[in-house]
Amino acid sequence: DPRQLRRVLERQPGVALSERLAEALEPRLKTLPADVARAIDRVIHTPAAFKGVPDLAAAAKVSRRTIYRECERAQLASPREIIAAARVLRAYAFLRESDYAIEDVAFHLRFSSPHHLTKTMRWACGMTTARARDRIAPDDFLAGLIEKLLSPSHGADPDDESDE
Repeated sequence: DPRQLRRVLERQPGVALSERLAEALEPRLKTLPADVARAIDRVIHTPAAFKGVPDLAAAAKVSRRTIYRECERAQLASPREIIAAARVLRAYAFLRESDYAIEDVAFHLRFSSPHHLTKTMRWACGMTTARARDRIAPDDFLAGLIEKLLSPSHGADPDDESDE
């Protein structure tokens, strides 16, 4: 039953938060070429499917340079930051809503190590992974990410190796 499947999917950690992130970015995504917008939407909903910017560019059917230019033109954060934000949002949700170890979440979301997950979490919210999980409400975490993605800082990319 499609309705039952949707209910099961919506209960997965991060799905609702990812949907809200996509909705917040939608006005800017609409200004992008359709293939680029679809690729960014896919990153937001399935961040583990993308190892880095080259994967995003391939999904968008453009070069790495073009995807950076398109994001800048749309006044979005860099593709690297978008991937990092999608991954860290999903990691935050997994850690808040489950008993998964940080190591397992880092591996599942294609961070090179738990240390890189922690560095990316610090970029996202200024706290370690464990503190963010325990001290930041989902709405506040999401609001901070949205602000980062809609107020690009050009050059302050997180060190999460997602540009490889």
